[in-house]
Order: sequence, then structure tokens, then C-alpha cells
Amino acid sequence: MARLLVISAVLTVLGRSRLLSAEVLEENALDGCGVGHGSLHSTAYGWQYTPCWSENNGACFVKAHEERYHALVRACEEAHSNQSSRIRQYRADFPQYSSDVIVALSQLNVTLQTQRDRLESIVQDQHDVLVNTTAYAAQLERDIVVASVEANRTDQAVQHYVALLEPTAKELVRESYAAHQESSSISSSRKVALLLRFARTLPDAAERTAVYRQLDELLQTDQQDERFPGVLLSEDAPKHSEHRPDPERYPKRALARWQRQLLDGFFAELVQFAGDYPDYYARIEPALLRDLVTERWSAEGWPRLVQYPNALPRPEQRVRAFQVLLGALQRHAQQQQLPDLHVMQLADEVSKLERALTGDPPEALRQQLTELTEHFTQLTYERSFLTYAELFALYKPAV
Repeated sequence: MARLLVISAVLTVLGRSRLLSAEVLEENALDGCGVGHGSLHSTAYGWQYTPCWSENNGACFVKAHEERYHALVRACEEAHSNQSSRIRQYRADFPQYSSDVIVALSQLNVTLQTQRDRLESIVQDQHDVLVNTTAYAAQLERDIVVASVEANRTDQAVQHYVALLEPTAKELVRESYAAHQESSSISSSRKVALLLRFARTLPDAAERTAVYRQLDELLQTDQQDERFPGVLLSEDAPKHSEHRPDPERYPKRALARWQRQLLDGFFAELVQFAGDYPDYYARIEPALLRDLVTERWSAEGWPRLVQYPNALPRPEQRVRAFQVLLGALQRHAQQQQLPDLHVMQLADEVSKLERALTGDPPEALRQQLTELTEHFTQLTYERSFLTYAELFALYKPAV
């Protein structure tokens, strides 16, 4: 009974606390002896506030309270007994649990040892696949750049090149150049021209300079410096980079070679260049023809040279070439007696140009052609253009 009084006093103190509500205690407190705190609190509350009267101020007993107390004691004893049973069971089962863990770890170790080589091989294979895929993707991107350049898709080539981490444009150009060195001269020249176009469109100035310097060296390895790529390089490099090609090589060697071809009657390459690159041709034309008719004049080569203007693809190019040839005849006429045959041959070629200009040619071109024919009267015999053309038609079987 003394125990009951102690518990009652303790619970009375708890019940009188005004700081924490019963709901807070219910939510946060742990259970005791298998009985919830809410139940304990209700019991103590009932003990405290249930009226109790005794005679002669003796002890006051409420049977319900006493039964509740004994029930709490039994619950605590039962909870304690259950807890002790579980602890004994845990202790009894622990060796088996420990043995099971040891066996499982041993089996795992055996499995790992057995499968280690296979697992390492799988990991290495996956690593190799990743490395090879990365290398293949980089090579594919590189091949796309080179193929785009050689297919004259320069914009696409530059887009893919910008995405490359390596190699440099200089290395790509060297690789592409080496790939087509075994092809024909004309085909090789066209591919080199595409590389020069690629160089012009590179966004970085330092890279453009490096590529032009590289092409300057490469053109000399297979005589491309004597063909039209040498002319393109001579104009593009100073305009788009800091590289300055040797003026004694570019474009002089190409012009000298073309002049020899013109005197021999071979001008297919030069005609192709005039058609593909009319602006470049217009800029080198004065040096090409004027040097030819002044420094390399040849009476034997004239019959072949006079056919060159009409082989050119554009009418304005033909007129300009005839103007240069007629001016050369005028200079030579002042220095020596000029054979009528040379003038007649030129007049015949000019008349072919007149007949070729069908339809309605531009007024400027027609005016240039008129001025050209009028200059024939300024030669030695002061004959008209028409007279020379008729004479050539008359004596053509003899010549």
C-alpha cells in the first residue's frame, strides 16, 4: 500500500503541472509497462479527483483505484518477463546469426574471387568500347571536315572544324593535300583551290596565317606553284592573313608557264582558270599578255597565239585579249615592217567574235568591239578592219 501512495503522489505532481497538457505528453512520452502514457495519466487523474470519505480520519480506500493499481503492477511484471524472454532468445540465437553472417561473407568472398577475372574483363571491355567510340567519333568528325572541303561545301567544313578539339587546320590541310597528290595535275589543282577556299573562311586569323604558310610550302612539292593555285595563293594570302608569299615565285612561275603554253598553242588550263575565276584572271591578265607580246614576241608563235582570245569563255575577256594583241602589233609596226599576214589573222579572229555575239550584247561591249576594229586603220598600211578580214578570207588557202 505504501507503493500505491508513492505512485499516487508522483502522479499527483504530474497532474498538477500546468506547463504541459495531457495531449503533449501523450504525443511525446514513451509507453510504460506496456500501458500508454494517456492511460496512466487518466488513472492518476481519477485517483486525485475521485471523492473519498473515511471515518475518524482513517485511511481512504477506493476499490476501483486499488484494482487499477494491481492491474498496472501485473502489466509491468508481464512486460518485464516478456522483455527478459526476448533477451534470452536473442542471446541464444546470436551465435547462429553470427555463424550465418560469416558463412554468407565467406560465400561472397569465394564468388568475388571466382568472378573477379570475368568482372575485370567486362570492365576493361566496356572501357575499350568507350575509348574506341570516342576515338571513332573524333575521326568521323575529322573525315567529315576533309570530305566537306573536297566536296566544295566550305561552310559545312568550317562548322564541323570548329567542333573539333584536334587536329589543327594546318594538319588537316596537310593530310588532305597528301591524299590527292597522286591524282592528275588538273584534278589536283582543283582540290588545292578548295583548300585555299577553306583557308579563306577560317574564323581565326592566326590559323589562316598558319594554313597559308603551310600551303605555300606544299605547293612547291608538286609544281602547283606553277599552276593556278599559285595565283590564288598570291592574292588570297596577303588579303586574308599575315603571310606574304615570295613575289618571285607567286604568281610569276604560273604566268611564265602559261606564257610558254600560249606560244605553243596550249591554253586549255588558262581558259579553264578564266572561266572558274574570272576576277582573278582579270587581275593577272595584263601581266600575262602584255609581258608575252612585248618580251616573248615570236613571229612563229603568232598564228597560235592569235587563236587564244576566242577560246576564252566570256565575251569581255575576248575583247580585252584582242585589244592587247592589237596594241602589240601597233608597237611592232612602229619598230619594223609588219607582215600583212599577222594583221589579217587577227582581223579574221575578231570577225569570228563579231559573229559569235548573237542577240543583243551589252552596249559597253559593243562599243569596245567597235573601237577595236577602228584601230586597225592605225597600222602600217592604214587599211580598215573589214579589208584585212576580206584579204584573209581571200588568201586563207595559201596561208
